[in-house]
Amino acid sequence: MLIRRFKKFNFNGWKFHTKDIEKNASTQNSGIAVKGIGTTAHGELVYYGILTEMIELDYYEGRKVVLFKCNWVDMRNDRGFKKDLFGFTLVNFNRLWETNEPFVLASQATQVIYTPDPIEESWNVVTSIKPRDVYDMGKEDDVDDPEIDFDCLPSIDLTVDLGICNDIITKSEILEADDDDLECDENSDNEQEVDKHDEVEEDNDYSSEDETLYDYDDSF
Repeated sequence: MLIRRFKKFNFNGWKFHTKDIEKNASTQNSGIAVKGIGTTAHGELVYYGILTEMIELDYYEGRKVVLFKCNWVDMRNDRGFKKDLFGFTLVNFNRLWETNEPFVLASQATQVIYTPDPIEESWNVVTSIKPRDVYDMGKEDDVDDPEIDFDCLPSIDLTVDLGICNDIITKSEILEADDDDLECDENSDNEQEVDKHDEVEEDNDYSSEDETLYDYDDSF
């Protein structure tokens, strides 16, 4: 059998660290919670602890077991555990449970964080952490397309105001008429330019004839 020890270990979507490497860190990954058998006066039995050591037992041929060693809060008679007036869970790590069974299977553990309570000294508020990259996709029944009640949909008035349509038609006719007038004006301007051009050409022809006659007379 081969035994390995870890300071960091990723398991079931959680990133676990031992307490000793979090002294100078701004994050907390050493909080552990394990559901027990039975209940308490506040509900189901849950053990809360601080992760101190992670051990992997390798039995070869792919058979491995990961164990977490923790310092556990004393859950007996609410010495290290209680609920406040708002229903938050509080634990006190100055009141540890002295036990000869500090190990749990990594598969049994979930991750929590402990936040110092601003009112009661030495007590910490417990907050559960969701695994990374794990999403609640709902149940299979929730995937079905929901039924739509079309009777509840608002009705839409599709009636058309004929007066508005007549105004639109009248305006469009006026615009078309204006376009026709513009075309007529452009055509008349073009005709005038052509006439002027023809007159210029006639003048040029006459002047050329005069020059020819002049040259002819000079020859005598």
